[in-house]
Formats: sequence, C-alpha cells, structure tokens
Amino acid sequence: AFSVRAQGAASRTVFGSGERRVALLLPPPRGAFRRASAALLADVRAAHARDGAGTVCEVVEVSERGDELPALYRELRSRGFVQAIGPLPRDGVGHLSGIAALPVPTLALNLPDPDRPVPRNALFFSLAIETEGRQVARLAWDDAMPRPTPRVPPRAAVRTSGTPLARRAASAFADAWRELGGEVAPVV
Repeated sequence: AFSVRAQGAASRTVFGSGERRVALLLPPPRGAFRRASAALLADVRAAHARDGAGTVCEVVEVSERGDELPALYRELRSRGFVQAIGPLPRDGVGHLSGIAALPVPTLALNLPDPDRPVPRNALFFSLAIETEGRQVARLAWDDAMPRPTPRVPPRAAVRTSGTPLARRAASAFADAWRELGGEVAPVV
C-alpha cells in the first residue's frame, strides 16, 4: 500500500493547528530543487505565521519525477487535506495532467508542457525558465550590438549543465538569439 512520505520520520515538518490541512509537496531536500524547496517552505512558514490561524501545514516529500502523485492524491484526500501547494519540478506537474480532476485543489508551482491537459482543481503559477532564457538573450543582444550596422551577425556560445531545467533555458536563449538575427555555436 502507498503511504505519504513526509520528510523522514525524525525530520517531518508539520506546523500550525486547526481543522484545515494543507500539504506542501516538496522534492527531496538533497535534490536539484533543494534551494527552491527551502525558499518555498520559508515563505509558507512566514505566511502561516501572519495569516495561518486554523491551518495545519505538512511537508510531503515527493520525487522530482512526481510519478507517485496519482496515488498520493488519493491518500491526501483520505487524510483530510483541503489544499496542496506544489509540486515544483515540471515533470511532477506533468504527472498532474494524468489526473482528470484532482481530489485536492492544488496550486502547482510550475507549468505543464503545453500539449498536456490541465486537470480540474489545478492552478499553475510559475516564472518559466524559458522566459528567463529569452530575456537573457535580449540583454546579451543589446550588449553585443553597439555598432549601428554589423557586417557579421553576433555569435553566441551556450554552455549548460545538461539538467532538464538548464537545457530548457539554453534552448530558449538560443532560439531567441537566432530570432534576433544572431548565430549560435553548438551547445556545450
């Protein structure tokens, strides 16, 4: 049987008291999203301290892939959670698309792939990495174009760590650079 995996029995994070139960769906604390998870937890704690009367928040650890989410949602509902915040990684958010109607209203903190269906009871909030990649390309283009009419299009080199997030940012940068009229060396 599946059970909710709160962050380690000894380090399980639960705060607040009351009838309303909110689950924070966070990836493992040692993974690629550790800083984002820590920031989210700190922000939710601060919001709870200010306006959280009557609400219990519990951190529920989910994998970065999120493939356990369909079973997790059934358990969250049976345990009386009324809202979920998360997941953070795009793969996890993508797994929400496989659930026609989420049994617990959810604020997902990333965007699903554009070709995926959006489940009922889901809201999405994200600062898309692709937007940042395009913005950096425009800033770099402005720096590269001090001459009134260049004879040779500016050339950019893109280096990435190879993680899915980094590849998406690099791809958005390269696409925007080409749209502006530049050339892009092969990605390293």
